[in-house]
Amino acid sequence: MRASVVAISTLASILHTNFALNDFQALIQPKIIASECALAMEANRDPEAQFKKGTLVVDLNVTAGRFESAYISFNTRTYNGQIPGKTIKVCEGDTLVVNLWNHLGEGSSNLTNLHVHGMEVSSMGQSDNVFVAVEPRQFRRYEYAIEQSITDHIYYHPHVHLLVSSQISGLMGGNIFIVENKYHPSYPRQLREMEEVVLLLQGVCYQNCTNNRDNIFNAIISRYGVSEQSLLPNELNPNIKIRPENSMIQDTKQVHIFVNGQYGPELHMSTNKCKRLRWTNALANNVVELVMPGCMMYAMGVDGIYRKGSPVQKAVNIISPGGRSDIALCCEKAGTYWMSSDSSSSRLGQLGFVNDHRAATQKVMKIIVSENATQEVNLIADFTWKLPYDTQHLVDLRTIPASSIPPANMYSYELSMDIKNMFVDAKGVKFAFGVNQKTYDDNYINHTMVVGQVQQWQISTKTVSDACDANPPSTTRCREMVHPFHLHGFPFQIVSKSENFDPDDLLHEIGEYRDTVLLRSGLKILIRFIPPAYAVGEILTHCHIASHSDNGMAQKVRVIRA
Repeated sequence: MRASVVAISTLASILHTNFALNDFQALIQPKIIASECALAMEANRDPEAQFKKGTLVVDLNVTAGRFESAYISFNTRTYNGQIPGKTIKVCEGDTLVVNLWNHLGEGSSNLTNLHVHGMEVSSMGQSDNVFVAVEPRQFRRYEYAIEQSITDHIYYHPHVHLLVSSQISGLMGGNIFIVENKYHPSYPRQLREMEEVVLLLQGVCYQNCTNNRDNIFNAIISRYGVSEQSLLPNELNPNIKIRPENSMIQDTKQVHIFVNGQYGPELHMSTNKCKRLRWTNALANNVVELVMPGCMMYAMGVDGIYRKGSPVQKAVNIISPGGRSDIALCCEKAGTYWMSSDSSSSRLGQLGFVNDHRAATQKVMKIIVSENATQEVNLIADFTWKLPYDTQHLVDLRTIPASSIPPANMYSYELSMDIKNMFVDAKGVKFAFGVNQKTYDDNYINHTMVVGQVQQWQISTKTVSDACDANPPSTTRCREMVHPFHLHGFPFQIVSKSENFDPDDLLHEIGEYRDTVLLRSGLKILIRFIPPAYAVGEILTHCHIASHSDNGMAQKVRVIRA
């Protein structure tokens, strides 16, 4: 649906921004815009300090610009001519106002809007409403009342149906953090002493990509459909320049990973002094599996929500598209290491085939570790301290007997892929993707939830094809594709998962809260949640492989008052 919004009097066509070539150099943090409360809280050292809440107004100007890197350069869409977008910092109790100005040229593929992935706010009106698009030369005001926040890490990005993959692949995205009072008596000293590093991962694929939606040319011109015909007019010429000799994987068919818009950046550390890494997977269509030989990674949270108990050591940090990961990185020995993406065949059972919606194995970020000359306290020695888990709002819904949940509150949600018959939408267009074997329809809602009542959903996936219909099923790729389920507006708790699936909890843990969860074809996950009062209205659910969502793997649900 297109919005009737305020027209912009002036139009900036192509903003010829030459992004600084900072590849293979020190990691640069995204520019920050913060509320007065957030600035005061981050500067605070008083455990009893009180902070005045207010309103932060942010202008996001969607303009065309040129992305320059040592490996590839192209024209694309940006926020304020920056890749990634600014990091926004606010407090719980603040109001965030975002003025989204669409300065793009005419063309249906230049519609845009804004989704605040993970923020606990309404999906209607002027809030996190992805059902409204902002046309070229138009403006829309978004207003988010941050009254309660279980999560402290939000990922913002465009979310116009049919254009999600296009605009995320074109590198539009940024972070919002709801800052914490790190000198509050309940906040762990060990966590407070870690330097916090923001890392937004994005991906670019040049040609002959495994998923043609990853092709940067296809993404920018918004080419859709199995026929590879462009259905949407577009005035943006990508003008791609490729320098394959600068690729660290020497394969232009694979998605190349950028960190904060840099290729192969360097992160400097000291021995026995951990850093807190706030990862965002802003790749449109690919899971990222990070490994760090030579150093230790401790998982502290996912999707901006602390895990219950102490940090836990992980050999691999798996981040779903749209997912966020909170990791303590600690190195005991000086030297030079690489944080790498590792699309290992050993995880086929959890994630499916290598390079199939899994970022290819490659170096991502160089870690340069120097000796800690000050001989500070060894933070690595003891990770038994407790994380600041929100026991007030994160209720353990596993304790509720299933018999006490009304049948109307139980829902089977199937991420469906039919490569045999295809699903047909209201206009007669065929799509291979859907939910409960029905492609996305903006006017279709078949599940209604009541505020304050426990919901229990069984999330599953199913692929229909001759190979999958065989008995026994063929061991084909249709059995192995991964789909990340995402619920807008509020997190959910994982209650159970298929037996022998992810036995080492590489993907997720029973009992944890999150807003995006991965599962492979043929497997099931049981989730529970309680719809809050602010969520009254329509809510979007979908696969967070953006090209799947664009192709129909999405569905609306409704929240009503009792």
